[in-house]
Amino acid sequence: MFHVIDDDDRICKLLKALVIKAGYEATCFETAEKYIEYMNSNSFQKPVAVLSDVVMPGINGYELATLIRKKLPSQKIILVSATPSEGYNQFANDQLCALINKPFHPLDMISKIKALASCDEIHASGEYIYGSLCDFGMNCRCPFYNLIK
Repeated sequence: MFHVIDDDDRICKLLKALVIKAGYEATCFETAEKYIEYMNSNSFQKPVAVLSDVVMPGINGYELATLIRKKLPSQKIILVSATPSEGYNQFANDQLCALINKPFHPLDMISKIKALASCDEIHASGEYIYGSLCDFGMNCRCPFYNLIK
């Protein structure tokens, strides 16, 4: 299961379709606030990864990633943005599996989705074999580097 957060319904549907095309399920949320409400509910199911837009009304994607990371320190997160900020590059390197620019190629996104699922399988197995750079094709340093057994 992947969780997709984007205030643009078309992008949300596109990301959901790409997750499904990659062989997984997805649930969409139209705001970060609705996602946080779901995270704090009894019905919350931890996803393989969170795919979130950056620019949204209210809580933005960077703030959402920080809130998710506080509650779920090992959650895999990708932010997708049409207007990436240079000021957040270090944040992305330390907190995210990837920061993807819009427009993105659908096959590239499917590849990232599959990489996240592979990483999740390794992580769930208890074999923390992470290095300083992601072994699954992400463009950031692995945020789980300190989890090495």
